[in-house]
Amino acid sequence: MADHPDSEAGASSATPPPGPACTARPHWGLLLLGCGCTAAALIVDQRASDWLSTGPVQHWIARAVAIAAAPGPYLIVLAILASFPNRWRLYAGFLVPVLVSTGALHALKWAIGRARPLVGDGAFHFAPFAGTHPWDSFPSGHTLGAGVLALLLGIYFPRARWVFYGLAALIGLERIVTKWHYLSDVLAGYGLAGLIVFGALRLLGPAFYQKELREG
Repeated sequence: MADHPDSEAGASSATPPPGPACTARPHWGLLLLGCGCTAAALIVDQRASDWLSTGPVQHWIARAVAIAAAPGPYLIVLAILASFPNRWRLYAGFLVPVLVSTGALHALKWAIGRARPLVGDGAFHFAPFAGTHPWDSFPSGHTLGAGVLALLLGIYFPRARWVFYGLAALIGLERIVTKWHYLSDVLAGYGLAGLIVFGALRLLGPAFYQKELREG
């Protein structure tokens, strides 16, 4: 008894075609080259360490790392958002709260001028509009940036949101333990992050935060 042609068509449509086979292979040449370079570096380890960690070389390397590290997490998020079809709206939805939080942070620090704990003059010592480094404790910039990133990532990837929130909480705890900020500085950073992110979400609308395009 011959099979019904419709049944064959249904079976073939129900089974997705196999994807392309993975052809990636380990690059043994690069691995051997890396091992050789590591072994050769043992000869100049001390001289290289001394040269890179002292004098003007160390100063310029430290400055370059500090400049590159600041926008690093934001560039990584933008690179991830580039993989989605509506990336231009996602870019706008991401950059608006980031830029607004940066402007608000510097304006508040300058206007309030709270002394950092390391100054040692007490939690209620202020020098408004001083514009100098020790007088810029309120709010915490690290926790504001971490809060904005954590909330945005929680919107994009809700299943992992508590991982992002936990990491942001650790950053705030570190700022208190190292005496760069008071508890109120940290809490103000988180509160301002929530106000800006959810304000942007309401202002721009959900279409700027949905990773996938939807019909209608």
